[in-house]
Amino acid sequence: MKPWKIVIPLAGVPLLLLLAWGMGQDPRAVPTPLVGTTAPDFSRETLQGDTLRLSDLGDTPLVINFWASWCIPCAEEHPLLVDFERRYHGRIRLIGVVYEDTRANAIRWYQERGGNWTNVMDPRGRMAIDYGVRGVPETFFITRDRRILLHLPKPVTYDVLELWASKILAPDSTTTPS
Repeated sequence: MKPWKIVIPLAGVPLLLLLAWGMGQDPRAVPTPLVGTTAPDFSRETLQGDTLRLSDLGDTPLVINFWASWCIPCAEEHPLLVDFERRYHGRIRLIGVVYEDTRANAIRWYQERGGNWTNVMDPRGRMAIDYGVRGVPETFFITRDRRILLHLPKPVTYDVLELWASKILAPDSTTTPS
């Protein structure tokens, strides 16, 4: 038997292993460098035409959710956000960021699905770039002192909302998670 008949197929084994490992990875699971840092300031127009600035929001903890009307997972997570906003109204401020979408589509989508929180426009994705958003939906949990405690680059779940709401409401929430 000639050695090349064994060597050539064996040379492909590491490549196949690397490929198999890569196929099992979440392509959006890149850790954000923003966790533990101050949330980027913003000044954005709301769906109603007013201006909302991060610097004007006081010290209420925030949940910032990037979404779009064309996003199927956004529609699936929306009822959880409606319930979350109702339960935490006055204690945590939920802000929606309409990512690369039109005002008309966003208004229609929001009216059809309900909700009672402020949504701001990000038609060119500049705020998304500042926050390191790679797609929608993505959600940020922000403490009273405006530190990003969690960046969730996928749809929220009830359990995630509850866990991180308690963390940003905690008196010691100004520290980063361990």
